[in-house]
Amino acid sequence: RRSGIAFFRAEAFQQFLIAKRAVSEFTTYDAVDVDDIRADFAGVLDWYKVSIPNRDTLAFEALPKLESLREELGMTNASRPSSQVVNLLVLSLGNFAKAGFVTLWTLVKRTTCKLRVFVLCDRVGME
Repeated sequence: RRSGIAFFRAEAFQQFLIAKRAVSEFTTYDAVDVDDIRADFAGVLDWYKVSIPNRDTLAFEALPKLESLREELGMTNASRPSSQVVNLLVLSLGNFAKAGFVTLWTLVKRTTCKLRVFVLCDRVGME
């Protein structure tokens, strides 16, 4: 859970850097090229590239295997879905729009709780 928060903050930091560059250059957010902020984001990006595969292995392989083992041993009641509702806000802008689709699709496929998804996007993000 803490690593998920750290990933979210790293992604938010990248978005902040893009917005900061857009403001300083008096341009729009989607006109800023990701490579323009690469130098400021390099350290975080290196950590992110190393950490994401480890998180994916844990979240999508190890933990599901443990859950299925718990079910086989009768340690959980998997037939009862969670009553918890998760609200998810997706920001889909420009060239970044397709990058998050795989993550969103994986979340939708694997969630056991009720999921409410809100999507904010521009014209390019809709396509």
